[in-house]
Amino acid sequence: MKTDFRRFFPAVILLLWSAAARADGWNLRYWDTVAKAKADGEPILLAFTGSDWDPPSQKMIAETLYKPDFLAYAKGKFELLTVDFPQTNRPVVLGIQNDRLRVRFGVDNLPTFILLTSNGQKPLWRYTGAPNGGPQAFINILAKHYHPLAPAAVTGSNAASPTKPAGQ
Repeated sequence: MKTDFRRFFPAVILLLWSAAARADGWNLRYWDTVAKAKADGEPILLAFTGSDWDPPSQKMIAETLYKPDFLAYAKGKFELLTVDFPQTNRPVVLGIQNDRLRVRFGVDNLPTFILLTSNGQKPLWRYTGAPNGGPQAFINILAKHYHPLAPAAVTGSNAASPTKPAGQ
């Protein structure tokens, strides 16, 4: 019996894509990120970007978000989720997910960064724009508004959060 390997090709690509999705520290799928954040008790940092058409997003991607300094700062503090809106080569499933997240969190401008509770339900902080100064400038902005949260605040209970409320 001869095996037609073309039937397995999409599954292999999906498996490789899934493994590569976390290689740089950034997740692509919302519910996987929420599950990891809940397990680790970490808030989620969403990065809404237009990677192939929006100059401020391209600046953040090239100068900050994937740099070792930023990734080292974020490790153990946040689960990272990229919510990208490329104009070319946009995967359908991720496109639907990302459109829903954009509407849900009212994102009209890119890049926008939103810190969520670990259950992915409550925005704790929001920032729009691309600061000058590379990773350290963005780390300074995050550090001003993010403090290690009490477990109740990270999980989204009614406990007060020491972070700045969303929209401020």
